[in-house]
Amino acid sequence: MTSKSKPKPQAKISPPEPKPAPAIIVFGPDEANKPRAASFTGGEVEAATKAAELMKLRVLKVAGPELTELAASLQAGRIYASGLGFVPPIRPSIYERLSELADPKPAPSLPRGWDEIEIGHLVLAPENQLVVTLLHYVRILARLSESLGVQPAGLDISIIHTICLQGYTP
Repeated sequence: MTSKSKPKPQAKISPPEPKPAPAIIVFGPDEANKPRAASFTGGEVEAATKAAELMKLRVLKVAGPELTELAASLQAGRIYASGLGFVPPIRPSIYERLSELADPKPAPSLPRGWDEIEIGHLVLAPENQLVVTLLHYVRILARLSESLGVQPAGLDISIIHTICLQGYTP
């Protein structure tokens, strides 16, 4: 190279544009019951949701770090002019995790004994056991009411005493 030659202009290298973040995950079993899932960006949400309905797949909004990481690991889905979409197959373990995140199991809050039963709990018990337990609580309420000299509103203590003293036979 001589001193008179001009340096060649170098092409500007721009960093690659960041990939848009996934907004939803479309997933579910296909007609052959094989698990499928794909991620879709914010601009594709409406079309992907319609395609999911047509394909009988589920839609899961990407929220939180775990779903964001999982969505980033999935292939991007495609929507065709027909309204259907391309949702590639996935490993069963990923499908199971998506299902767990879509339908989290409720925290166990079942009562461990009769003393923990509260209003709103569903009680399944043989009739005799349930009656015996209810009578037990009626007796406690009657004793407590007598010792405090207070009668709960709408409760006739004489009826409670009659039930407790005579007992109940179904």
